[in-house]
Amino acid sequence: MIMESFEYREAKHAAAETPKSETIIFERTSHELMKEADRIMNKRSQEEKRVYHTIEHPNILKERAGRLAKLFDMTNDQKLLTDSIISWHDTIINYDAPDPHTIATTIKRHRGARDGDQPAGTDGNEAQSARLMADAMRSANQRLENTVFSEEQIQTAIYGVE
Repeated sequence: MIMESFEYREAKHAAAETPKSETIIFERTSHELMKEADRIMNKRSQEEKRVYHTIEHPNILKERAGRLAKLFDMTNDQKLLTDSIISWHDTIINYDAPDPHTIATTIKRHRGARDGDQPAGTDGNEAQSARLMADAMRSANQRLENTVFSEEQIQTAIYGVE
């Protein structure tokens, strides 16, 4: 659960004072949600002693996405939504540990987002990460009593994470 921060309160008050208030609220809220995704990923990475898919992974992807955003002339909102998708896409990485008694073994990630995806279907890592992100976006809308993220943006983000 994201706590209401000074930036959220400041963004809420900016709505009454600034013509660009919607942009300010979107930017600040997007950055807050990305910080929350980073916090979740860091916590899980440390708990699971991850070697791969640590916080460096989404940071590298965001840097690459920034270069592509220039090529595709993306708006600031599109860039922020893309960065949010990247931040949340690997927040959940559940897996079956390898058998320590077998030489040739692999970690089996619980991949999946849709019915029929193997091995985990709609309960897979991608689906869980997408739900977590969508919940955070909707929660921000409720907390700020404003449609910061449209349902179309939320659905686009879900599709991007899955």
